[in-house]
This record gives sequence, structure tokens and C-alpha cells, in this order.
Amino acid sequence: MNYLLESDPYKEQKLEHYLHILINTGFHEQAYKVFLAYEQKLKDDLSISPSSTLIKIKVSFIKKRRVSYEPVVF
Repeated sequence: MNYLLESDPYKEQKLEHYLHILINTGFHEQAYKVFLAYEQKLKDDLSISPSSTLIKIKVSFIKKRRVSYEPVVF
């Protein structure tokens, strides 16, 4: 799935779907790392923030986990 994100890294619908798959299969930490990497890529490449839908996913991670993760690199 990371390959799909690499081939079209700005497609939020793909990322949202991927995050839900990771979350639903118990890979919460990996999902958060992927989100952080995506957020940083948007900031670095386009100087924009993720959509409000993705921000809500991030906030739910922060509330539930209360931990910090290192992002993965695309």
C-alpha cells in the first residue's frame, strides 16, 4: 500500500482509506506514523495542511494514545 501512496502522494482519499485499513487491523502506531509523514510531505512540498477529515483522524490518535511517534518516510 505504501507504493500506492508513493505513486500519488497527494491523494487524500487513498491515504484515508489506508489509515482506516491500518486502524481496523490494529496497526494504530503505523497509521499515525504514516499520517505524520503525509502531513510533513504536504507541508514541505506544497506548504499546505491535510484536510479537516484527516486532521480529525490525527486528533483521535492524540487523544487515544497520548504518545509521540517518528514519521515514516515516503
